[in-house]
Amino acid sequence: MGRFVLIFLSTFVMSCSAIQFKSSEVIPMTFSQNENHTESVSVEIKKYFYLWGLLPSTHSVNIDEVFARKGYKDVSSLEITEIDETKKAMWMVFTFGLYYPNSYVVKGKYKI
Repeated sequence: MGRFVLIFLSTFVMSCSAIQFKSSEVIPMTFSQNENHTESVSVEIKKYFYLWGLLPSTHSVNIDEVFARKGYKDVSSLEITEIDETKKAMWMVFTFGLYYPNSYVVKGKYKI
């Protein structure tokens, strides 16, 4: 029984989750400012982890594909912000770490 508790606690402490934001070059995107882009856009991205962040260990998000699906052809001034919600923490507490939702907002500018 003691070994099980030790393995359980070490798994809980050592678990890690990550989200990789990348581009597949579907549309032009940049973190720098483009003077022609004057309209703001934001997209919320939700990813879910399970078993204290062990599954999946990494989520990959192609930001340009997310914007392309929304109809944007060129985005600049990118900002990525994690949404820090009480609801997210509550899910983790009440499921004892078995379910861990993560949400991000990706903001940018585009030309009409």
